[in-house]
This record gives sequence, C-alpha cells and structure tokens, in this order.
Amino acid sequence: MRVRAVGRYLLVRTSFDLIDAIEQKSTIAFPQETIDKLKGGMQVHTILSAGPSAFDDAAAVEQSFNWIGRRVMTSRYPGHAVDLDPLATDAEVASVRMISCDEVHAIIAEGEEDGADV
Repeated sequence: MRVRAVGRYLLVRTSFDLIDAIEQKSTIAFPQETIDKLKGGMQVHTILSAGPSAFDDAAAVEQSFNWIGRRVMTSRYPGHAVDLDPLATDAEVASVRMISCDEVHAIIAEGEEDGADV
C-alpha cells in the first residue's frame, strides 16, 4: 500500500531509538533511573513523505530542501503509529509514524550544510 502525507504532516520511519537499542542488549542492566532519563530523549526519523504545506513557515533555505530521505530529530514517540498490516509486529508498527512538521526539533545536516558538531 502506498501512503502520501497531506497538509503539514510527515510520514516518517524511526531509524534510531536509544532505549530500544539498550533493551535489546540483555547483558547490560541499567538502573531504572537511567532508563527514565533516556525516555525524555530524542528520536531520529527518516522522512518518507512530506505534505505540500509542511515547513511552509520555515526559513527560505529550509523550504527549498527536498525533504524525502532527510533525517530529522523529534521528541520520543511523536504523532501516531501507522498500522496498515494486521500481521505486523509491534516493532514494525512503531517504526512508521505520521507526525506534524511542528514536532520536528532539528534537521540532521548533510554534506557541507551548516550545523553544530555533536
């Protein structure tokens, strides 16, 4: 099934979730306090589809981006999970989300683009 974002929405795939990565490493035990702190962190997503008015209030240089394939940062669990396959696992359902462009906190710079080294 093909899905296209409309309005100010973005269809994204979660490409990195620190908490999931930690939970998969069964040999490392983290205190609950550490896990709780991480839950307030950020997630990295790859944009699969952008609505025609997404980022229309952004700076001119950002409006000129080809948003498809760009990586952006949001808070944890933005928007809504997209569940189109009744046989999909929980991990697959959580990896594709429909979010508002207002939920994007940062754009991951590519090539020679300006950005802070972190």
